[in-house]
Amino acid sequence: MRLRLWRKPQGELPVPKDAHPPPGEAQVKVSEVLEELREEVVRLEDTVKKLTSPTSFQEARSSGPER
Repeated sequence: MRLRLWRKPQGELPVPKDAHPPPGEAQVKVSEVLEELREEVVRLEDTVKKLTSPTSFQEARSSGPER
């Protein structure tokens, strides 16, 4: 039995012209995504503060199902 070794193709594969956006366009999109992530972090931090505050915990206990 003879094994065939896979050979790496020579040269580079052709890349479509629309595969990569222009550098300026890509930077705008990255900054937009970063801004959205920052806003989401602020919202999550506020939610954590509300959920971990003692008054919120007491309200949840008092409004929860009675045992």
